[in-house]
Amino acid sequence: MDFITYLAGEAKMIAQAPVTFLVLAAVLALMAYWLVRHQFADRLESLNSRITLRDDQLASYKEKLSGASPDEAKQRLDLLELQVKALSPRRLSTDQINRLISMVSKQPSAIEIAHDAAAGDAKAFTGDFAVAFQRAGWAVSLPMVMGIGNPPPTGIALQVNDPDNLRPVEALVRSALSDLGLEFDVQPGLRGPHPRPSHMPNIPERPEERPLDVGLLLTTKLT
Repeated sequence: MDFITYLAGEAKMIAQAPVTFLVLAAVLALMAYWLVRHQFADRLESLNSRITLRDDQLASYKEKLSGASPDEAKQRLDLLELQVKALSPRRLSTDQINRLISMVSKQPSAIEIAHDAAAGDAKAFTGDFAVAFQRAGWAVSLPMVMGIGNPPPTGIALQVNDPDNLRPVEALVRSALSDLGLEFDVQPGLRGPHPRPSHMPNIPERPEERPLDVGLLLTTKLT
């Protein structure tokens, strides 16, 4: 009842000054309309800016791809990635080193990991292999070579006694390299151990004096 009485009183006041009420209501409505329009105008401008930016980016991508289809664009990006990767120094990742350790630790043996002095990244690449094989319990020798007569095209040669008849340890290393996703060549020419100097008969055997079970040669990648 109090609310109804209040409305009746207000109605009497509006009836006494209808023009003032209408003008005030119109002013309030115009103010509300202006505020709402201003707020949505900002949002609309922001959306238009995003759309314009997206269109510009799409046009830029289309220009760079020369109208290529999605499949052609993917091929170009993949080729670019391969080109960048080919220019980067070769290294083994931490994951690759750990996987290599796990695989070759099954049969610790003796390995020679030689690197070509003319290959800029071969020394660091050799160090990665050396760490893995040493941690796996292998005897590792690390000679540096020059003037290689038959360099492996892939830059990595697995050196064995007979490529057509791999011994178990040679097959193990081949499987490990393949599992790491490395490209390599299998070559004959496993070198024998270095002779022990005659004046050092009682010194414990060094890694380079053990008969080699398998060899790796790291040189410049040609392909």
